[in-house]
Amino acid sequence: MARSKKNNKNPQNSTKSHQKNTKNSQTTVDISLNSSSKKGKSHYRQLQFSSQELEDDLEMILEEEEIYHDEPVPQIPATTTDRPMIQITKEDVAGEIQFWSSSVFCYVLGANPPSSVLTGFINRVWKAQGIDKISFMPNGIFLVRFKTKAQQQFVLNNGHLLFDNKPVIVKEWTQDTELIKHDVKRIPIWMKLYGLDVKYWGLECLKKLSGVVGSFIKCDDATFHRNFLGFARIMIEVDVGQEFPDVITFLNEHGVSKQLKVVYDWLPLKCTACKGLGHLA
Repeated sequence: MARSKKNNKNPQNSTKSHQKNTKNSQTTVDISLNSSSKKGKSHYRQLQFSSQELEDDLEMILEEEEIYHDEPVPQIPATTTDRPMIQITKEDVAGEIQFWSSSVFCYVLGANPPSSVLTGFINRVWKAQGIDKISFMPNGIFLVRFKTKAQQQFVLNNGHLLFDNKPVIVKEWTQDTELIKHDVKRIPIWMKLYGLDVKYWGLECLKKLSGVVGSFIKCDDATFHRNFLGFARIMIEVDVGQEFPDVITFLNEHGVSKQLKVVYDWLPLKCTACKGLGHLA
């Protein structure tokens, strides 16, 4: 009996031993210090992290993304109560109104990108405008708070913003703002004109040709500077429900009919199933 007892392994001891080995296992990471020695060689420092620490960090990131992205809004049940009604006063909300007064609310038309992707995008395009905070809502809307009211107004009044060729709707936040995705009627999109002779690359010709589809806003840098002549890329403002021709016909300076192929970077096609834009059912 004693021998049999000696050979039996305690499962708890085995588990503790495994946990101890896992905890003590190390992962080595090389970190560049952005400095150099006298011989011009970069210095590196080896930092050690336990496997458990790395797993914990990854688990925390995944849990945060799962919790805060696309979290459904719970519905209020239809109930009646005899409890007294509370009253929210203007003084109660004054602090929050002041806090968000230099903010805009935004959403990407036809898409709902992950919050981490949008954070990087907004920090890149509005880096110089003094972003103070980016906050996300479960319906794809996000609030961007600027340090000053002047920075907010600069963003609102300076051009169109597109994410992955899709329009980013940007509106001023006010205390009466309803944070929902409103129906939009006119949006900016990019179009490309193929087969355009070099003599038609002037702004007046580009405005007339693109005007067949929408209102001219601007052309990209490569088109403006005539660096690439494979196609002319033009931003236009269009009606959401209009038709988008794939061929433009015009009369040239000699009265001869010419055709140009048109390609759009993105179109506001409306899905009959979900009523969303940018795709079909």
